Amino acid sequence: MALYPQTIPSGYDADAVTTSTKTTAAVGTAALKILSANPNRKGFTIFNNSGRTVFFDYDNTVTNTDFAFSMTNNSLYVDDLKWRGDVWAIATAANSNIRVRELAA
Repeated sequence: MALYPQTIPSGYDADAVTTSTKTTAAVGTAALKILSANPNRKGFTIFNNSGRTVFFDYDNTVTNTDFAFSMTNNSLYVDDLKWRGDVWAIATAANSNIRVRELAA
């Protein structure tokens, strides 16, 4: 039995981003979930304009000494891991506002 490759229509990209969801999170000194798991996520960005350092991790045990990455004021993080799970944050002070953009299909 011959197998034929499936034809993908012109202009179709299986990895294309079709939605962009913007949120602002007020991160404090307790762990805060800033993104919930999303199997359709293609990536995300975080902009820290809080005036403080903010720490991030992929579980709720994030602290200012145990974290995946941190961001100082006026810095941008662009996810290149294609992480689809939760993202948590904690800051050095209350009301540390960050901007989050989730890109999904």
